Amino acid sequence: MKPIARNTLQAGLLAIAFGPALAAELPGRDDYAYGFGLATQGDSEFFAVDIPLDVYRSVSDPALRDIGVYNADGQPVPRLIERPATATEGVEQEIALGLIPLYGEQAEQSEQLRLLLLQDADRTRFELETGRSDEQDVERTLAGYLVDARDLEHSLHALALSWQPLPEGFIGTVRLDTSDDLQHWRHVGSAALADLRFEETRIEQNRLLLVRKTSDYLRISWQDMPDAWRLSAVNGIYTGQGPPAEREWLDLDHAAPGETERETLFDAGGYPPVDRVNLLLPEGNVVVRASVYYRQHEDDPWRLAVNGLFYNISRQGSALQSPAVAIDLGRAGLVRAGQWKVRIESGVTAGPVRLQLGWRSDRLVFLAQGAPPFELLTGRAQDELQGFPQETVLGDSTIFKMLRQSGKPGDASLGERMIIAGPAGLHITETISLKEMLVWAGLIAAIAVVGWLVFSLLRENTEP
Repeated sequence: MKPIARNTLQAGLLAIAFGPALAAELPGRDDYAYGFGLATQGDSEFFAVDIPLDVYRSVSDPALRDIGVYNADGQPVPRLIERPATATEGVEQEIALGLIPLYGEQAEQSEQLRLLLLQDADRTRFELETGRSDEQDVERTLAGYLVDARDLEHSLHALALSWQPLPEGFIGTVRLDTSDDLQHWRHVGSAALADLRFEETRIEQNRLLLVRKTSDYLRISWQDMPDAWRLSAVNGIYTGQGPPAEREWLDLDHAAPGETERETLFDAGGYPPVDRVNLLLPEGNVVVRASVYYRQHEDDPWRLAVNGLFYNISRQGSALQSPAVAIDLGRAGLVRAGQWKVRIESGVTAGPVRLQLGWRSDRLVFLAQGAPPFELLTGRAQDELQGFPQETVLGDSTIFKMLRQSGKPGDASLGERMIIAGPAGLHITETISLKEMLVWAGLIAAIAVVGWLVFSLLRENTEP
């Protein structure tokens, strides 16, 4: 028999000791709006699962305090809602890369260029061949740049390009190829670069994402760039700590017009923990400055999430889309809101605007107490009147801290949403339960008894 760790035993004893008492204070399964089957994998004292969008759309409380986990006997078990650790975001770092200009003939395509690597004891020299004889009178021009990446210690996921600003601005496409021998090249990425002005703001796109693994040598070429355009530096970008954070994305079409013709309302249908927003603009050259607002309910005031520049620009086959903007609201840095509003402050769009929301999912952790299968129950507006019993009674992190000292949680998965009480469970009702009636009746009877005793004493004191 597998030995049980001391902390795990303590957690189990706590759950066994308090479980029945706590269950008496919590609502039953039929009081919730929806249910999700919880399938557990393996043998573990506790399990964890990421919360999907359907759960955020099935609660009445934006902070998820009205969700519970129940076992096969209909008894609630300790559960905890956790945010992902910030360390999973990863920290981007940059390293400078050397640039070697490659000069060729104006008529040559970059794919036709052939590079030769010549090495001796003291130096390394690159030569460019175009396949034409020296007798031909052709114009020599800058055809690209070569980057020697043989000494890199990190795997790059992007390049950051720098150039001298041009008065007229530009938008064009840059291409990256890689090779092991400077003769056989393969494509690893391309991107639109831009340096434009809108009002007092500079729109700059200088990143090239690498969709494939690179080799020892990189070749940068381009098209539709101004003749005077030159690179001044290239930095390689890598993630120093952990992989980049994975986010869920939701694109919202407009739900209703706002108070003015420059406002549009959107309904997320739930409360995902949004930390990134973006505007998806109509096709064509569109640049706008916009503000994005949020609120949880219709009676709440609108609050500002972000104000920034959003664009969708295309020119000569190159397209540029503004990136998502991080919400900066202090330490929280996220918004749990069902309703959103976009106000176009300046600029004009030729069609409807869509709103894009991005978030990192919360994580549900629960104790495997009682018989499986387990079920996640969501949406009970009455919890607000009762002080959110699932959160206050079963949401203590102490048990799970002890459990984590002896191992990681097992994996669980959520099934499809099932209707229990339905949407009615998401709205507060004024009904009074039998238990509440008995409590009030007891209080009234006690007050009546005290009043009768006081009256009796007063009458005795006033009699001659």
